[in-house]
Amino acid sequence: MAAGSLAHAPPLIVRFAAFGDVVLITTMIEVLHRRYGSKVDLLSSGAWTREILAADPRVGQIQLVTSRKTPYPLRPSQWHAVRWMRARGIGPVYQCDPEPKAQWLVEHAGIPRDWIIRAHDHPAPGPMHWTQWWEAIGQLTPPALQPAPPVLDAARLDAVPRLYVSAQARTDCRRWLAERGWQDGPQVLIQAGNKRTLKRSRRAGPSDAKYWPPQRWAALARGVLDSLPDARVFLTGAPVEHAVVEAIRIAAESPRVHNLATDMTVPRLLA
Repeated sequence: MAAGSLAHAPPLIVRFAAFGDVVLITTMIEVLHRRYGSKVDLLSSGAWTREILAADPRVGQIQLVTSRKTPYPLRPSQWHAVRWMRARGIGPVYQCDPEPKAQWLVEHAGIPRDWIIRAHDHPAPGPMHWTQWWEAIGQLTPPALQPAPPVLDAARLDAVPRLYVSAQARTDCRRWLAERGWQDGPQVLIQAGNKRTLKRSRRAGPSDAKYWPPQRWAALARGVLDSLPDARVFLTGAPVEHAVVEAIRIAAESPRVHNLATDMTVPRLLA
């Protein structure tokens, strides 16, 4: 079925996602793209969402909300999101964010409840990877949509996230590596930071469940080089994480460990 033949708006995923969450939800994008025979739209957050999915042929429109905690009258991106959803028309909505504001925005846009699959109303039946759960949620159909699109054969789904990298990004990355003499040998990327690394302008500490001391990250980098002597270890991160990453680089005590926190774009990272 071609996208232009849909009698309703294309499927919409609502997920206000951190970088890794965007990667994980590509398993649901795959399922919805195949079930509905159309591109999948997203209501999300963070500039990284558009950058990660820019070359993905399965993805249609992406609308971003810059803040959900700000009251609706004070946040233009929320107004724009609601107007955008209204303009799309009625279609299946996969509301994949547990925040009440996410559901409120969808309902404020006039999407009837029976066109919405609320993912967290369907908990996993047992231990399951996030990618598998998103895949299972993508197999559900809003009650209002009849006849329902076919359910895919689960045995033929692999629940592996797929990222698409443009030819330009690959060319730019090869040139960037060659300019630094890094084009030969294995390249191992380590992402030590996360969205809690720097919170309210202070570094995370042992009280953060995701915290790991720089010395241990450095030991990991040295272990990689022990196993792959010809490799280079690239410590990636956002510019705001430069000091955190630099502490790891210094502790690693190796010229083959590099701090790329201020030199890494999303397209380059994916390439």
